[in-house]
Formats: sequence, C-alpha cells, structure tokens
Amino acid sequence: MVQHNSASYSYVFARKGKSPKTGKGLLQLRIYLSRQQMKYISTGEYFFSDEWDQVGPALIDKKKERALPDDLLKKLRNVREFRQKIEKYENGLLYQDKKLTFDVLDIYLKKSGPESFNEFCQTQLDADHSLKASTKRTHQNTINKLSKFRPRVEFDKVNYELVEGFDNFLRGLKLNLNSIQGHHKRLAKYIIKAINKDRIERNPYHKFKIKGQEVEKPFLLMEEIEKIEAADFSEYPMINRIKDLFLFGCYTGLRFSDLMNLAPEHIEETSKGIAIRIKQQKVNTTIYLPLYSLFNGKAIPILQKYKDEGQKSRETIFQAISNQKANQFLKFIQNDSGISKNLSMHTSRHTFGTQIAARTEDPYLISKLMGHRNLKTSQDYVHLADQITDRKLERIEW
Repeated sequence: MVQHNSASYSYVFARKGKSPKTGKGLLQLRIYLSRQQMKYISTGEYFFSDEWDQVGPALIDKKKERALPDDLLKKLRNVREFRQKIEKYENGLLYQDKKLTFDVLDIYLKKSGPESFNEFCQTQLDADHSLKASTKRTHQNTINKLSKFRPRVEFDKVNYELVEGFDNFLRGLKLNLNSIQGHHKRLAKYIIKAINKDRIERNPYHKFKIKGQEVEKPFLLMEEIEKIEAADFSEYPMINRIKDLFLFGCYTGLRFSDLMNLAPEHIEETSKGIAIRIKQQKVNTTIYLPLYSLFNGKAIPILQKYKDEGQKSRETIFQAISNQKANQFLKFIQNDSGISKNLSMHTSRHTFGTQIAARTEDPYLISKLMGHRNLKTSQDYVHLADQITDRKLERIEW
C-alpha cells in the first residue's frame, strides 16, 4: 500500500464571533490536508463560552465527560461522532490506496454528513400533524422551491445571501408578489424553528423585508345579491345548491372551508333567534354569528333547508364539494344572473365584510364577526365600503 499523509483535525470555536442576540458561537471542525489545504466544516453545534470551556477539554480527555450535564454531553457526543465519521471515511480511502481530497469529502458529506437545512425543513413538515392537507401542500411547495434553488443548504449558510438569492429565484419564476411573500413567510417559520432548536444563530429576515402586493377584493352590491336571489335554478339541483351556498356565504362571511365543515353542533337557538358558533379552520379562533341580526335573517331559511336534508344523509349541513368545482358552477350563476363581476366562493366573504362595513364603519365589529387576526384586514373592508358610498352619490341628481 502506498503511504499517504493523513489529515489532521482540530476544533475551532466561534471563528466568526458570537451571535449578538444569543451569545453563542458555532463549533467548527478544522481539517488540514497540507499547509496549503485547509477547510472548516460546521459541526452543527453552538455553545456559550462557559459551555465551551467545559466541552472543549472533555473532547480531549474523556474522563472530563462525567462532569458534563446531559444537554452538553449530548452535544459533545454529536461532535465526536461527526469527527469519527470523517476519520473513518479517510481510513477507508487509505485502505483502498486512495487519497482524501476536499472535493471527495464534500461529496461524502452531502450523502452522510450532518442534516442539511433542507432536510430539517422536510423532517419538521413530516412530523407536523396539526396542519391541514391543503396547508401542508403549500409548505411542501416552498421546501421544493428551496431545494430547486439550492439542493443542499448548510445551517451556517442560512443567511441574508440565501434569502436574497431565494427571492431572486422566485421572481425569476414569474410568480406574483403575494406568492413570493407566501414562500418567504413559510421559509421564515422553519428558520425560527431551527433557531429554537439551536441549529441557527441569526434570523436573516430581521434584515430582509418581505413585500406583498394589494389583492383585489371583489364584492357584490345589494342589487347584485338580489339578482342572484331572484335567479331560478330549480331545474338544475346542483347549481341551485351552489347558489344557496354562495348566498349563505354572503349572509355569514364564512370561509369556504368553514362552510364545508358547518355541522348541527355549530347551531345555537337563543332567545332572540338562531346563531352560529364555530371555530375557524384557518386561524383556529371561534366566531359567533347571530343570524337573526344579519341581513334580516336571510341565512336562516337556507340553514334550515339543508340542516333538515343533512340529518338524513350526512353529518355536515352542506353537501361536500371542492372549492374549484363550486367556482365552476358559479360561472353559470354569474352569467344567468347578469352579473359582470367574476364570482368565486371567496367573493361571498368579501361581500359580507364590505356590506357590514358600509352599515357600521366599525372595523372592530367586522374583526369579531369575520375572525380576523389583524385589524388592518378589517379596516380594508371599511375602505372598500367607500365604493358603495361613491356609487350611491353618483345616482343622486343634484
């Protein structure tokens, strides 16, 4: 066997300084192949200075491990196992009469080195059973986009340059600004998880500002709602169901997901009349809707109609249908009713919010009825209601 010079290994703590926020420093493994060839590799572990004062000597003298608390002992073993894995790989190369190079080492680490940030994100997503299937798909889409942009991201490379590069990559895909904003928000959540698990020190989003764009919120005027109310689809049962579902959304402001989940247990019969109390799927907050006080109780006959029908065949009030399919049927309703606006199920929610705003100009009431987490969202409906006022003024003959 031809003899080769073996690599030498040492540990370097906080080579680039410590985080001003946490006070921790990254531990790196320094590998020398020769005087001209040196490489720093992240061990993935961060320490306070006093922690390193305990762990550093224990990495050299195993007897000092006994004095370490369990959390530091776990980190020490992770660091030691990482180094041993590389040394074992080098010894395997020497046995095959091959020489360790940093190019070869990089390939090996990509296959068997410490978990990458991409893998961390995927592991976290797979383990999260609290997300709805639709939400999980959007998170998976973001992780896929990140991996397409950069197949392997080391934890110490999760920085401003990564976020900025990812932003440029997304813009190159010709996505709209709100889609780009959504990807950034989801990526930021995984970065925060990594910070909480001591895998990352700094949050690059503290410097990078996410900017979205205003989304148009189409809504119906009362005369347009009345056109849909007057439309007769009795010969077409499915279209008639979607008409009722859409109108019920206009009268209650419920999101499509909550309309589909609405069940008898969400209905309350009070001394004043029928109300709905339901926990929203999207934001996990409970809202209370006194139907008797909204739109002259127009939602109540629709509720009773489908509640009675549902008790015979299903657990929910309305028959299940996909949002996409419902929107397709709405095109028939739109055309037959003579509505020029493009209708979708979410238009019903915007209609509710705008009509309430036109009558009350109270963003707090809107927020309570619609379950908004951000008052600004409720205030947007007050601004939309100004369009109703403008249309009324245009019809006045002075």
